[in-house]
Amino acid sequence: MDLTKANLSAGKYNVHYVVTGNNKSWEATNPFTITAANVKSIKSDNNEAKPHATWLLWLIIGIIALLILLVLFLLFIILKRRKKDKEEEKALENK
Repeated sequence: MDLTKANLSAGKYNVHYVVTGNNKSWEATNPFTITAANVKSIKSDNNEAKPHATWLLWLIIGIIALLILLVLFLLFIILKRRKKDKEEEKALENK
């Protein structure tokens, strides 16, 4: 249960859980109480403006990707020029 989206009201509740591991199993039920102050605090925490900066993350990823592509393009151009210069040098030596 996502407690950030749950609309729990003040009151008494029980949580029941089962934990398994190493071929063993543990089961428990624990009571708990939510007070009106807890509800108010949870609702005010959930209503706070939280920045959803996923667009900023994608912008940064895009800029990094463009920079990588630019570096690869420049590297390709440099290597191509070197190869051309070597071929011209060979051609001059063969004359």
